This record gives sequence, C-alpha cells and structure tokens, in this order.
Amino acid sequence: MEKFITAVVAGGAAGTCEVVATYPLDVVKTRAQLATGRTPGIWATLRNIATTEGPLGLYRGIAAPIMAEAPKRACKFACNEIYKGLYAREDGTLTLPRTFAAGASAGVTEALINCPFELVKVRLQAKENQKLYRGTAHAVSTILRSEGVAVLYRGVEPMFWRNGWWNGVYFSTIGTVKAALGEEDSMFVKFMGGVVGGGVATTFATPFDVAKSRMQGSVVGAQKYRWAWQTLFTIFREEGFRACYKGYSARLLRLGPGGGVMLVAFDFFSNQIIFLTPTDPPAASSPDPVDRPRCGLRASVRPRATVRSSGWQRRAPGSPRPDRPAPTWSPPTRSVTTGEEEADRYRKSGARDELALCGAWLRACSPCVPSEPPDDALEAAFAYARRFCSIWAE
Repeated sequence: MEKFITAVVAGGAAGTCEVVATYPLDVVKTRAQLATGRTPGIWATLRNIATTEGPLGLYRGIAAPIMAEAPKRACKFACNEIYKGLYAREDGTLTLPRTFAAGASAGVTEALINCPFELVKVRLQAKENQKLYRGTAHAVSTILRSEGVAVLYRGVEPMFWRNGWWNGVYFSTIGTVKAALGEEDSMFVKFMGGVVGGGVATTFATPFDVAKSRMQGSVVGAQKYRWAWQTLFTIFREEGFRACYKGYSARLLRLGPGGGVMLVAFDFFSNQIIFLTPTDPPAASSPDPVDRPRCGLRASVRPRATVRSSGWQRRAPGSPRPDRPAPTWSPPTRSVTTGEEEADRYRKSGARDELALCGAWLRACSPCVPSEPPDDALEAAFAYARRFCSIWAE
C-alpha cells in the first residue's frame, strides 16, 4: 500500500512537471499528425501558433492531460511494480524480456485510464476545432452531447499498441542504460537513462501514435480510420511511409528529455515521500515505566521526564517513544515485608539517608517498584512518603 501511495503522489507530480515543460511540442506533434499534406517544421509551427493564436495557443487543451497525469502516471509506475512482481523469476530477478513484458502490461493498463483525456486533448489541439470548442469543459459537454459516451474510448486500440511498446521499451532500456553507466543512484545517470529510454521508445511507438491521432481527431460518421493497423495501412498507401512518422521530431524532442525529466522528478518526489513517511514502528514491549502508575501516586507528583538510570532515555511528555527497547520489569524475587520491617533493616545497617528509607518503604509497599528506584522518582515520592510513613531516620 505504501508503494502504491508513493506511485500515486510521485507519479502525478513527475508527470505534471513533464507536461508543463514539454506541452507546446505536443501541440506541434498533434497538428503535424492530423495534417494530410506537407507540414512546416517545429519552430515554424510554434511561431505560427504564437502569432495567430497567441502564446496561450501553445497550451490549448493542457487541462485534460494535467487532470489525467496523477492517475495515469500512478498507474504506469504502480502497475509496473506489480507486473514486475508477477513476471519475476522464483529468485526475484527479471530478465530483459520479462522487464519489457512488465512495462508493456503497465502501458496497456494505463491506456484504459488515459484514453478519454487523450481524445479531449486531441480535439482541442486540432487546428480546425479552434472555433468549435471554447475550452476543456465545453469540449467534453459538446462531445458527450453530440457523439455519446462511447466516443471517449475511440482510439483505445492504437493506444494499447502505443503505450505497450513505449512503456515496455522505456522501462527495459533505462535499466540497461543504468547498468552500463554504473552509479545508478546518480541523478545524471538516471536522467540519461530516461532520455535514452524515452528516445528509443518513441521510435517504436510513433506510428501507433499517428494512428491514434487520426482516429481521435475524426468526427463521428467518418469511417475512414477504424482500427490501428487498418489506419496505418491507409496512411502508408495514400501518403507514404514517412507519413507514419509525422510529428516524430517534435515527439522525440518532447519524450526524450521528457522521459529523463519524468524519471528524475519521480525519484525526487519518491524520496521526499519516503523521508516524510515513518520508518519501522517501535517493537512492542512492556509499558514504559514513565507512563505506569507509581503505586498509587497522584498524577500531579508522578515524574514526567525520564531519568538517569541505565536503559532510560530522556524525552518530552507526549513525544513518541524511542526505537530502543524499554527496560523490562519483573516483580522482586524476595519476600514482601512491611514498611516498618524494611525501614528497621535499613536503620540497623546504618542507613540514615531519608531517600534510602523512602526507597525501602516504596519497595516494601508494591512489587512494581524496581529494586533500585531512580533518584527522581524518590524525590517526587518523598513528600508522599513523609505523610504516611511514621518511620524516621534518627
């Protein structure tokens, strides 16, 4: 459960950082994938959007992916850990194919959560829909009213292929890169592993991303693009092989460094959560002697701070108990005598210290008092003992 909560918080925070940093490139990528003719370059498209639509046009539709980031990234990282446990060998190790299978399974699971948000994002990013949708909420209401609920999962099949390939290659590649570079705890190594993993994964997954954008960008009734492989064959037949990699440069610039940013951010937030999470709880032991009743002593005179005896550790009232085990208590093995007999024994032995007599009286009255009561406890109980003990030192 702790790992899942860490994945939810850290994955959502890391994904949000990656989206905010690279979202303009995602807009350029979608515009290129939806176009059927020749498209301008990345910088020309960015300049054209900023000029004609304003700087906010570069972030049109960002609300949908931000709302999806926490559940999507949490599902990615949490499910990857779950599938790694399922696919691991009996000794707990993972081969490269098993690592790929775990990442691919996590990606397919992620697609089920992300598909509706992805469709809304693509509709808002499409250039031809600028006047059709005023914002994210208006786009959702319009799509549901005119096309129905089922359209939210239009394009989920190419997302299975895209996310499966991307996550499988990504998680298997970063492990290989970390092992090759060594020093897996280094931030630079983690960043480079994410960059290389994101770049390689993007190369394998881009054709399915193009098919997904074509299917989700089309309006209801357009049956030209229906399935992932049918869409890819149609694009290849009508526009050529290069059209299957439209938006690849923008996607590579986004998901290459973005993969590194996401990995480093996830590790950073995970460490913060682990730092704030309590470590192993203290082992169950006998009650703390400070918190136990002192043989009928009132709470007002019961000592509140720990004392100098060996095995005790000073702590403020109400603070958590230290991890070190509390001293064990056992009843005295000697026979219990009366206070008068115990004090008389101390008097005959030459003891004239009032604290010593008070300790003798306390030990005689109750077996819960240790054989050597701490000095603080004696001082606190001395006033009580004077009132009820008639034996005084001569």
